[in-house]
Amino acid sequence: MNIVTKDFIFLHLQKTGGSTLRRLVYSAVMGSAPQKWPGIPGYATNSLSLPRTLEEHSLIRFEHPDTAAADHETVDHIPECYKYLPIIGAVRNPFTWYVSWFNTWDRPGLRDHIGDISDFDTFVRDKAGLYSQKHKQVYQNRTDIHYVRVENQREEFIKVLGEIRGHPVPEELCQVLCSIKPLAVRATRTKPYRQYYSDSLIESVRLADSYLFDTFYPDREFSEEPKFKREEVIHTRGK
Repeated sequence: MNIVTKDFIFLHLQKTGGSTLRRLVYSAVMGSAPQKWPGIPGYATNSLSLPRTLEEHSLIRFEHPDTAAADHETVDHIPECYKYLPIIGAVRNPFTWYVSWFNTWDRPGLRDHIGDISDFDTFVRDKAGLYSQKHKQVYQNRTDIHYVRVENQREEFIKVLGEIRGHPVPEELCQVLCSIKPLAVRATRTKPYRQYYSDSLIESVRLADSYLFDTFYPDREFSEEPKFKREEVIHTRGK
C-alpha cells in the first residue's frame, strides 16, 4: 500500500520492510505510536489496513488501476496532483531480500505460480537480478528519492523526515518513532541469512544485483536486520 501525506509520498516495493515503514509514516502524521491512536483497538498488532482516523489526518492511499497488480505501483501511478511531493522509498540488502522473496512463495498453494522453487539455490540462480529489476521498475532510477534501508529503518526515517520537512524532527516525535518496533508479517525464515547461500551463489547475486550493491551496500556483504519478538508477528508460516 502506497500513501500520500501532506509532506511526502511513501512508495513501497514488496519485501522491503513496508509493514514497519507504514507504521512509521502513520506515527509521523499522527504524532503518536499506533497503540495510542484513538478508536483503533488492536491496530498496532493485528491490522495493516488504513484506519479511518488516519484518513481524517490527510493520508490518502493510491493503488495500481488494475487490482490484480496491487502492490506493484510505480512512480508513474502517483496521481498527477501529488507529483510535486518528495518520495520516500525503501531498500533492502539483496541477500536478505531473496530469502524473504523465496519464503513468501515457498508455501502450500503458492509454489506453482513461479516455477521451480525446489530449493533456494535453484530459485535464486534463476531469479538473480530480479530485485534490481523490480527496484528500477518501481522507482524508475529517479535520483531525487529519499531511501530508507530496512537495516536501520527508524533512524533513517527520522533523518529523511527532517530533510523533507526542512527542520530536525522534534525530540518528542523522535521518541515516538524510536518506539516503533520492527514488524514481521510472516515468520518464515528458519536459519541465519548467510546459511542460505553457497559461496558461488553469493558471487552470482553480487554480480546480478550489482546496481543495488553499488548504490546502497558498497561493501557487498550481508547486513544485520532489526530483531522482532514472536508476539509481534502478525501471521505465522502455514496460516
